[in-house]
Amino acid sequence: MGRQRQDGTLRARVEPAFALIAQHREPQILERINAFFGYRAVARLALVQGPLPRDARRVAPPARPLDAAEHSALDHRLAGIENDALRDALKSLGEKVIGARKS
Repeated sequence: MGRQRQDGTLRARVEPAFALIAQHREPQILERINAFFGYRAVARLALVQGPLPRDARRVAPPARPLDAAEHSALDHRLAGIENDALRDALKSLGEKVIGARKS
């Protein structure tokens, strides 16, 4: 086995909202990292707060257009909603949800 680096510091960028949780769970995080390596590779975490880079591949593909039967079924479900703005918002949401499903 080669030379093992021990008692290192792992610098990790975390979303600001997650930093307190990560700090609180530092012992469990270190335990799991070190269990993976099989020795005490990391002794402490150095958390850097900031936004994580967004992965462009994670953008959802655009919803497919609905067919006539799907439009009809959605309109039927929304028929009892009297508030025009609410009905339009729900229709837009419904088109996206139904259009995201595989046909």
